[in-house]
Amino acid sequence: MKYITILFICLFTLSSAAVLEFDEKFPAVSKQGQWLVMFYAPWCGHCKHMEPVWKELGQRMAGSDVHVGRLDCTKFSSIASIYGVRGFPTIKYFRDGQSFDYNGARNAPSLVNFIKKASGPVVEKLQSERLLKERISENEVVFSFIGTEVDELWKVYENVAKSMFTDLYFTSIHPNLVKSMNLKFTPAIVVFKDDTFYVMDKKFNKVEMIKLWFLMERLPSYPVLNGQTFGKLKTTGRNLAIAVFVNKGDDMNATVGKVAFKRSQPFTFCWSMGTDIVDSLTYGTIPSPNLVVFDTKSHTYYLLSNGDDGDKIHDESAIEQFLNDVTDGKVPALGGMSIWQQVKRVLFDLAMSLVGFFQDGPILASIVIVIPTVVITFLCVCICTMSDDADAEYDEDEDTDDEQLPAYDQEQPDVELSEGGVRKRVTAATATDEAAAE
Repeated sequence: MKYITILFICLFTLSSAAVLEFDEKFPAVSKQGQWLVMFYAPWCGHCKHMEPVWKELGQRMAGSDVHVGRLDCTKFSSIASIYGVRGFPTIKYFRDGQSFDYNGARNAPSLVNFIKKASGPVVEKLQSERLLKERISENEVVFSFIGTEVDELWKVYENVAKSMFTDLYFTSIHPNLVKSMNLKFTPAIVVFKDDTFYVMDKKFNKVEMIKLWFLMERLPSYPVLNGQTFGKLKTTGRNLAIAVFVNKGDDMNATVGKVAFKRSQPFTFCWSMGTDIVDSLTYGTIPSPNLVVFDTKSHTYYLLSNGDDGDKIHDESAIEQFLNDVTDGKVPALGGMSIWQQVKRVLFDLAMSLVGFFQDGPILASIVIVIPTVVITFLCVCICTMSDDADAEYDEDEDTDDEQLPAYDQEQPDVELSEGGVRKRVTAATATDEAAAE
């Protein structure tokens, strides 16, 4: 194992690209050291966009303890299955055999910050209140254990932190260093955010409960809703209360913010400027400004306003009453998982996939979709045109034959036998001639 790792490091040092290309031996190599790996497919447009970012990251991390590499999932699909790769590109960080997903922004500075955090200690032990204030100023959310390592709660805190430290920032500090906080009890677990701090309730006394509390408190109390935060907001286990407005300075934003910072409602609050994200979640057209409660499990949603009662969207008491009514089941649910809703989702996702396909690779998309569509349409038109022409020719032939036949009411010749037994035609003219001869 050691020799394999040394070999890979030597190859990394000699490589001019500063990015390792992994193969089927990677699972054995990843058990030691730190690795940041991009699982990709050569045909993937998003993967191609990541190539310059990944090269820059490899150069910036050259010489560090974290080795940057990538693995072609089309060649080593079994390796991709081992790590549960279902989309491209998937970025994972490996530390001594344990893997963590990266769900942050896809740019070099964000990846570098992630590596610095992930390669550091699981829990940073702070030796002064000044250091604690520095960490709070550097991060939106900071968790801290205030107590000593002999406390039973410390062991639980450390174990949970080991599974979440790449996404969250964990610290510990002695109670004597933060007497100014005037805590009612220690040991305690505290989260610093919203320019204040919140103490975890004592009822969260088990590993799963503490982990759930971390997930609920992992973001500010009133964050923006976007592609990066949506996944984190879903993990809170609560319905989302989304304030939708056109301008950030809208009164609606401030009013919902007040309700959110009260922390008295069982919802995860967030805001969105514009309706694009909310429309994509509900597969509908949401009037704005508005407050939308969205259930991430059942895909049902509830609207504060239907567009014709705009006064209550700026009323704090009306908003709180609406949220209470949603909790009590008094507000009719929209959306859901009905057959029609699922059809809408399939059509919407298909449309978005096609749009993304054209945005990522317009030339390839044209070759795969547009050209075959045009060819098939042309063939269909030709077949239909040829059928019409054939029918027209057939009709003309029928008309010609009809002209050669005698009319239905025209006098038809009689046929009789002659004396020699020979058949002959008898017409009106023939009969007249024979009568005159007689």
